[in-house]
Amino acid sequence: MSALSIMLLVCFWGLAEAQLGEKDAICNQEGCFAVFLQKKAFREARQACLDQGGTLVTMYTREAAGVVHNLLSGTAVHGSRARLRLWIGLHRPPRQCSTTKPLRGFVWVTGKEAQFSNWIRKEMPNTCAVPRCVAMTVHTSDAAGESGENFRWAEGPCVMKLDGFICQYTYSMMCSPLKDEGGGPTVYETPFHFKSTQLTHVPYGSVADMPCPTDSSNPDAPSRESALCIERDDGTVGWSTDAPLCSSGSPRQTQDWCSGEHECEQHCQNRNEDYYCFCSEGYILNEDGYSCKLDPLINRICVDMGCEYDCSITSRSTRCTCPPGYQIGPGGRKCLDVDECQQQPCPQLCVNTPGTFHCTCYPGYQPDNTDECVDIDECLDEGTCAGTCQNTEGSFNCLCDPGFVSNSEGECIDLDECTEYSPCDQQCNNFVGGYQCNCKLGFELKKDGLTCQPSTYDGEYSTLNPDPSIYDDLDTPWSTLDPFFKADVNWLTDSPQRPTPDMAHQSDNHLNQWDHLSPKQYQTASSPTQKMRTVYIFMYFYF
Repeated sequence: MSALSIMLLVCFWGLAEAQLGEKDAICNQEGCFAVFLQKKAFREARQACLDQGGTLVTMYTREAAGVVHNLLSGTAVHGSRARLRLWIGLHRPPRQCSTTKPLRGFVWVTGKEAQFSNWIRKEMPNTCAVPRCVAMTVHTSDAAGESGENFRWAEGPCVMKLDGFICQYTYSMMCSPLKDEGGGPTVYETPFHFKSTQLTHVPYGSVADMPCPTDSSNPDAPSRESALCIERDDGTVGWSTDAPLCSSGSPRQTQDWCSGEHECEQHCQNRNEDYYCFCSEGYILNEDGYSCKLDPLINRICVDMGCEYDCSITSRSTRCTCPPGYQIGPGGRKCLDVDECQQQPCPQLCVNTPGTFHCTCYPGYQPDNTDECVDIDECLDEGTCAGTCQNTEGSFNCLCDPGFVSNSEGECIDLDECTEYSPCDQQCNNFVGGYQCNCKLGFELKKDGLTCQPSTYDGEYSTLNPDPSIYDDLDTPWSTLDPFFKADVNWLTDSPQRPTPDMAHQSDNHLNQWDHLSPKQYQTASSPTQKMRTVYIFMYFYF
């Protein structure tokens, strides 16, 4: 059998989720054990083992537990973390507690009960109403391993995703390792995708990949040869190709195996350089790879009755039965799921699934190691809120910083205080995150920052209300110099004239005309009429 044909056979096994290291599995005369460091819940771990032809590990005796301990003591998990929790094949359905049995009502996934137990602590109260599963605690440091807690069992919620799990693969037959033929050690790949060069017991169905030495006399000789561990015609177990594998460099011829004589009991299928057998519906292939047997999950009488799952045959009658978690439907043949959640077995939420159920928590809660639902502090995540985060029991609130408000989408946007509240006495200027009050000309802001009062500096700086006393020394000739007004004595009762364009261009100069007048012109005190006229000049020019 060539390397190509063996690799095609391996394809039927499927791909493993993760590569096992050289020391992550061991095999003896009874089977193999492998540890997988993949975070999974109990059901997921159990299914992962089943998918590769195994089960979660069972330890009926202290000796069987010792094999697992030896595996864990020498695997790559040693030293990687201070403590690991690995699923084993022990679980308890709801309301199956027992204080008198060593396993406390727990059963192995094979359905068998045993007397051996290795609990790390007493039974946990108030957990009988929910399903519980068991994990083995592995301390990787030497100090912790000597504490007496290493390899002990602890029960917990089945929905928790632990550090990994241990699978067990049972094989009734084992091949002996092949001898080195000079090209290097042979690599063995087991049906559960464990590769090793150090196996002392090679499981049935494993592939041996042997490197061949270079043959200078035959450049076309293959560099590697493969063989499959199978059951031979005489009932013994051995390799599909007798040793030495690398002795012949002549190419093997492809032929139609199934058209001639073959050993398949029911159906034969050709491949490139060999063939394989398969069975009709309702039958499965025997371990020899050739003969077929009835599928033990299918009872012909039950099938004829129309039972969906199975049936119970007694001397008086035959009736259809259902697996745990199901009940017979009205017709007596179909199986209906039992909704365990109607009995309210969970402290918060119950999720019914086909054949079973699991407990979960309300939004805003998560289960801890004791299966209790505890509050999630969402505020520990800095990205939860744009502003201030306030954690509450089972939830949280996002608070906006001062000067911001929350919109319909929960985002913090600027609050326009000027529009919403009109907090200012006169003028309000909004900006992102706040606002500022201002006053009109001639007023100033009070200390409260909101209201305005007449400015105390108007008399000194404002041209709206000049102090007449500062012009007491202005004489009459000053008023006659201003080209904007007539010099007659009746100007107070006449409408002011509109400035001409020429006069408008001179406005800046006339506003500051007193800066260019000689002081001698202001020796004569101005009359009250002149004072009023001065005020009118400034007011007229401003407006």
